[in-house]
Amino acid sequence: GSVFNNAVQFSLGHTEQHVAEALVQWLHEYGCEADTRPHETGIYVVGNSTHLADFLVTHCGSGAGNKRIPWALITGYEQLVFDDLMSGDGCLASTSLEQWHSFTTISASLAADVQLLGSTLGMRSGIGKRPGGHVSIEGRLCTTQVSYSVQTRYEGKAVKIRPGKHGVGVM
Repeated sequence: GSVFNNAVQFSLGHTEQHVAEALVQWLHEYGCEADTRPHETGIYVVGNSTHLADFLVTHCGSGAGNKRIPWALITGYEQLVFDDLMSGDGCLASTSLEQWHSFTTISASLAADVQLLGSTLGMRSGIGKRPGGHVSIEGRLCTTQVSYSVQTRYEGKAVKIRPGKHGVGVM
């Protein structure tokens, strides 16, 4: 999602109408005016709330390249957050030999956070960096930014994150 003026905006694909409807309902329950707006490649969900916009900027960062996981807020919900991240900008990839999660972002800090989140859930992972440039996406010529791809695989040994040792949540 992103923040502009007094609103938050979430971009979803055309096939995610059910997610858009659930998000609008959640925003209404939170007390926001919210609606959906179609766009060329999907659906925008827009919620008007300065409080929510300020909260997201404070805890999750501002701008696509500066996103992060709000560690102090997700304690006890690591698997839920991981699953939600994968259902958004991630996917489950596989070969005949193995399966792994792949998550792509232009935020180096979010990529590092997703890698750390995976380790708390017993996964091994690595981050690949892709150069930006001109590409064709569904027939449209696009200019892309540098992006980071986090690949995670289950190892079965969860790692307990200790804020003092790992610097998580330290401002």
